[in-house]
Amino acid sequence: MSLKQQALSGVKWTTTASILNAVIQLVLLVILARLLNPTDFSLMALVAVVIGFADMFIDMGLSNAIIYNRKSQKNN
Repeated sequence: MSLKQQALSGVKWTTTASILNAVIQLVLLVILARLLNPTDFSLMALVAVVIGFADMFIDMGLSNAIIYNRKSQKNN
């Protein structure tokens, strides 16, 4: 299998996983909207926003930067 084929396969799997994740989250959101009262649902929405921002920072490599910074400070 060539490198190009491996890359395309990885892109296909990543795209499939992302689409499936979005569909599952949408179904979960619909179910929670039906089960929770409006006050509880709004609280859940606020928590979801905070968790979403935390996930963005994790994906940006912030934790790796912090670890690298700590290691470089110890070496000095």
